[in-house]
Amino acid sequence: MASVPSRPSAVVCAAVAVCAACAVLAPASAARADDSMAPLHEDPAAAAPPPASERPTRRGGLTVGVEAGFGLASIVGYPNDLTKIGYAGYYTATGARPAGVVEGWVGTAISDWLSFSLGATASSLLASGGDKARSYGGMFHIEAFPLFALGGHLRDLGVRVDAGLGFASVTDATGASLVDSSFGSLIGGGIFYEGIRAWKTAHGPFLMGNYVFTDTALRPAIFIGWRSVLYTRP
Repeated sequence: MASVPSRPSAVVCAAVAVCAACAVLAPASAARADDSMAPLHEDPAAAAPPPASERPTRRGGLTVGVEAGFGLASIVGYPNDLTKIGYAGYYTATGARPAGVVEGWVGTAISDWLSFSLGATASSLLASGGDKARSYGGMFHIEAFPLFALGGHLRDLGVRVDAGLGFASVTDATGASLVDSSFGSLIGGGIFYEGIRAWKTAHGPFLMGNYVFTDTALRPAIFIGWRSVLYTRP
């Protein structure tokens, strides 16, 4: 008669089978654990610096500019009074007079060849007798360097466009209003050259004109002067 295996032998066999199964499953579990520790979305290109062709070489980042100039301007029109608008007796014309202008702006240079800013302008007519003739405005200020790709000095030759709200007025020696535009439209444009550079600043001459117009007043002007601009990059 065949003998029946003893209980201790069965227990030993079961233990050996469990150990073998654990040995087989352990590497797979470790591999899955390693995979779970890896980044879910690993993109090697994300950590790489931008190509050299995309980095600013002349202007970038925050831009702050100021300029001052001298030129000619005139203001013509009426007081902002419905009982006086359109009547010859209340019409005033300063004629073309020497004028000064000061402007400033703050914005961002989004590339070497294009920047957007918010700015302000103020000008005053000189040699206007006892009258005070002046204008102010707030504007969107856009600068572009369309010849930048040609290199050399052409990288620093720019054009500008301004658009916003303006105000022009003429008052006599007593403070009475002779011309009052209230707030109207302001447009302008010009050219400039940033040929002198020091640290993160650029300097050079400009030629520009602007025009304030409403139903009650007109103020054309043209100026030549000097500008200085800070670029925080490169």
